Amino acid sequence: MNVFLICASIIGVVGGIFWLTIIWLGKRSELQPGDFLIYRVPEYSNRPGPAAQDVYPSPKGESYYYVVRKLLTVVRVVGDEMVEVTTPAGEHRMLSLKDPMLHKAGFIERLNIRLHLDDRLIRSEVGSSA
Repeated sequence: MNVFLICASIIGVVGGIFWLTIIWLGKRSELQPGDFLIYRVPEYSNRPGPAAQDVYPSPKGESYYYVVRKLLTVVRVVGDEMVEVTTPAGEHRMLSLKDPMLHKAGFIERLNIRLHLDDRLIRSEVGSSA
């Protein structure tokens, strides 16, 4: 009898976690105003900055190709294919939801980018006051 109760409890817990996960994933896919998005912007320069990722030299080695992650905030969703976003600097952009470089920011991504932005703001304030 005890084995039956233990098995029933485990099945109940696993089933509950499964349904909560399905509900959570369903809500994640819908964009709402205020949600954070990450847009990976391809760039090209002689000196990549500290936010550069996937850095590759050009064929002759004089410059670099790289990607920079930009944190955007959803202002409104326009239909099924477009979204209006704002940058931390306050600029507004319209982006396609089908763009492969655009995805919803996860918790760790938001935390990393926020810490990076806060660090840049602190450094700029210290540099301007000196």
